[in-house]
Amino acid sequence: MSAGLAATPLVRALRVPDDAAAFGAREWDLAVRAGRRSALLAALAARLAEGPGLEAAPPAVRRHLEGALRLAAHHARALRHEAAVVREALAPLGVPLVLLKGAAYVLGGLPPAPGRLVADLDLLLPRAALPEAERLLFRRGWLTAEPDPYDQRYYREWMHEVPPLRHAARGTVLDLHHALVPPTGRLGRDPGDVAARARGIGDGLRVPAPEDLVVHAALHRLGDGEHERALRDLWDLDRMLRAWGRDAAFREALEARAAAFRAERAVAYALRAAYAVFATPIPGPLLAHLERRGRCRAGARVVVPLLLRAADPARPPAWRGEGAARLAMYVRGHWTRMPARLLLPHLARKAWRRRHG
Repeated sequence: MSAGLAATPLVRALRVPDDAAAFGAREWDLAVRAGRRSALLAALAARLAEGPGLEAAPPAVRRHLEGALRLAAHHARALRHEAAVVREALAPLGVPLVLLKGAAYVLGGLPPAPGRLVADLDLLLPRAALPEAERLLFRRGWLTAEPDPYDQRYYREWMHEVPPLRHAARGTVLDLHHALVPPTGRLGRDPGDVAARARGIGDGLRVPAPEDLVVHAALHRLGDGEHERALRDLWDLDRMLRAWGRDAAFREALEARAAAFRAERAVAYALRAAYAVFATPIPGPLLAHLERRGRCRAGARVVVPLLLRAADPARPPAWRGEGAARLAMYVRGHWTRMPARLLLPHLARKAWRRRHG
């Protein structure tokens, strides 16, 4: 395991909640700060509630933990409401609505759900249905959150989703995907059958198959340029693999789906990172097969340590090289999403906009 990140109070308490009973004031302070930065404070509270109880924390800390649980419950209620409104709005399409990422975990009651915060509602729809979906949602108050023409082109021509939609009254954000990876990227490809393999959870909503959820989580972590919530993504992977990884059929399906997505490299990197932090149980043969097919054993020696450094929420990014690691992973994430002819002008434009507003 990664001695640095795995030894932080937040990770120690998430892995073995009973150990938190021995924390002193400084350890609790570090755990709460890191939990807030990584959006894992409510998950920590849920883990403690399952084990020694919130009474294991001092009263001052307990108030933070209880507040985090209330916030997570509020997120879940808001998510259910938004999903119901969107489902009603898109009913005329007659297509399956597949929840992705945090929305799938929480509304599907999946292993990462306890304490999971969800800021956006992510949905997978057939690409052909997206224009009509946007029109239907516009009538219900959903407006584009990216009015800039370049941003519109960036999403519609190069990405796997349309520009984010924000509700004019509630301010909630909806992301409509037509694939799980950008069509211009080199990290993987969308096999086109995720919706067909998804299972229903009632009310016309579906969640991807377990193995597709794991592959998507890995692709998202390795392809996303933002790493402030990277530790939470690794925690999601740990929860799913602990719940499903003992099943030989799941392991076979995961290997097959990683191949279908051409994502063996991304999945291998993500699994290695989860093991390094949380001691996630990963069968050796599965990892060996993924690394051999992804030709990534050597690359893992560079990418995984960078990912772990970027994921460390213990201190602000300016400390101990976290800023440099996040910059490296930011550039790498974009490199996997776009070819150089598109990427270089895109990054130059983003840098100019950050400087000049």
